[in-house]
Amino acid sequence: MNYRPEIDGLRAIAVIPVILFHAGLFSGGFIGVDIFFVISGYLITSIILNDLIKNQFSLKIFYERRARRILPALFLVMIVSIPFAWFWMEPVQMKEFSRSIVAVVFFVSNILFWKETDYFANASEEKPLLHTWSLSVEEQFYLFFPLMLIILWKYGRYKIFWIIAIFILFSLIFADWGSKNSPTANFFLAPSRAWELYAGSLSALFIKQNKPFAKESMSLLGLLLLIIAFFIIDKSIPYPGFYTLVPVIGVVLIIVYGNIGTITAKILSYRPIVFMGLLSYSMYLWHQPIFAFTRLKLDHDPRGFILILLIAVTVFLSFISWKYIEIPFRNKKIIKTKKLVSIISIVALALLSFGFAGHKTKGFEKPLPESIIENKIQSVLTKDIYVIGDSHGSHLIYGLKKITSGRVIDLTQNGCIPHRNLDRYDSRMKQGSCLKIISKNLDLLSQVNSESIVIFSSMGPVYLDAKPFKGKDKARILGQKFELTTNKSIKDRYQIFRESLINTLNEFKSKEKLDIIYSIDVPELGIDRGCGLKKKELNILGYRFTDLLKVNNPENCYVTLTDYKNRTMKYKSLVKDTVSKFSYVRLFDPSQYFCDDKKCHGFYNDTGYLYKDQDHLSNSGSVFYAKKFAEFLSNRLN
Repeated sequence: MNYRPEIDGLRAIAVIPVILFHAGLFSGGFIGVDIFFVISGYLITSIILNDLIKNQFSLKIFYERRARRILPALFLVMIVSIPFAWFWMEPVQMKEFSRSIVAVVFFVSNILFWKETDYFANASEEKPLLHTWSLSVEEQFYLFFPLMLIILWKYGRYKIFWIIAIFILFSLIFADWGSKNSPTANFFLAPSRAWELYAGSLSALFIKQNKPFAKESMSLLGLLLLIIAFFIIDKSIPYPGFYTLVPVIGVVLIIVYGNIGTITAKILSYRPIVFMGLLSYSMYLWHQPIFAFTRLKLDHDPRGFILILLIAVTVFLSFISWKYIEIPFRNKKIIKTKKLVSIISIVALALLSFGFAGHKTKGFEKPLPESIIENKIQSVLTKDIYVIGDSHGSHLIYGLKKITSGRVIDLTQNGCIPHRNLDRYDSRMKQGSCLKIISKNLDLLSQVNSESIVIFSSMGPVYLDAKPFKGKDKARILGQKFELTTNKSIKDRYQIFRESLINTLNEFKSKEKLDIIYSIDVPELGIDRGCGLKKKELNILGYRFTDLLKVNNPENCYVTLTDYKNRTMKYKSLVKDTVSKFSYVRLFDPSQYFCDDKKCHGFYNDTGYLYKDQDHLSNSGSVFYAKKFAEFLSNRLN
């Protein structure tokens, strides 16, 4: 197989937008992964076809090549990540990280992350190994595809071509269906992604049958489709699905028609671009842990100089691991097969041991010293706290754990309102899923007989107005539907919300041991990435780039009280009026602590940044909320 520098150029076009996406600078950058999938399918199929034609294909040699290509650099990044996780992660986060290590070693991390998170959820940005889901998809493809080709080879390349084309059709239709009915599973799992890899395979088969040739217009069309895809696709679009055809077809056209001599090949073969392509695998591996651990340490998204520094560190570490890990391990003369097997086995066993230990010990959780426990009991709470709600309930949990010596039990589910008989769904959430989860969690609460605190919390204004605040995060209301299952004839959102809330609170009438608190939603900041971003201009060789650099500006980190009141007036009136009818339920309104007579603040000098995005609290903000909540409980009891 002849070397094609433009393919390495394509790798650069794939990895750079992915890095910018995770840096928060490029909303469509995540489709770089789709480019990788097509390239991988093309290269792997080309390698296998070359060996099958010569009648010298060996599964053993094939899997050894894959191990040499993928495992050394991947294991290095995982090993380097462990100390940072150890010192900077809370036990709950450490437990999740430990599980992900095990999943990565077995190449099932895509299944784990499907169960744990939404790729586009805010919490996912703090998962150091989240990006390995795509490696798992590829490895699952590598496991079965060679066997399939061996079986089909006797039928001839023509028939293989059309069999793969049929697989593509079925996988694409399944992906588009999944994007609307089970979006998280659809994003992470191999059946919805197989068609992208098979598209690369089809390209390899076509080239083998017709010989490489160049066609200027088609290759330029492919490049144009990629550019269009990067700017029209974002997380609000159901994905992967029919929209994914745009970047996939673009890559296929470049692979098939963008051979040496075309303008596209010349662009992609430009030396700096090819060099970035050579580093692309290491860059892909390093960037997510670097960004994730920085977010954990800073408690907000990196910006400005820090962000530029992190990207520079990513490139530097990528060069080091490419030169001193990737290249030597891919060379059989330097690292013999037996030595490779020994190293990989020992490191894999060590990683698995750490991962299983972290999971078993709940993130290496250590018992608190008696003096600290005594302090906590004397100064704040001793009760268990149950939190039920959506992501605006889960962002309270970090702080609540700081104010009680009891447990904090998480009964939240992103995007789900914590009311009985209320189903809410949208383009990312299947009809009936919220209803099922919230019903289960409310049933669990009904069985709690100990003296405990129950907090209801959700982002009411978003659901009731069906409008994102200041136009931010439109995906959360795309295709949103409300349904009161006990009375489907009610269509008004506010009436549905009220009726479902009444149904829910009625259930706690006889639960005298439970301290029921309905928490008004915290103010929405309405600013991307949590705080006032100030645009700066960067001038390079006479070219001016606006909004490339973003820096913290605490003075602009607020929403006006007028905007907040306009946004929440009807919602707060509904909640206060409804809750007032239940003597055993208390209302907690945190806005009195976040807001003064002019502004609702996202930054305090003695606390730092209270938000990590437009409406979710940072860890500092969660602690700030929890302290005020503890004061509220203390004042009510005194």
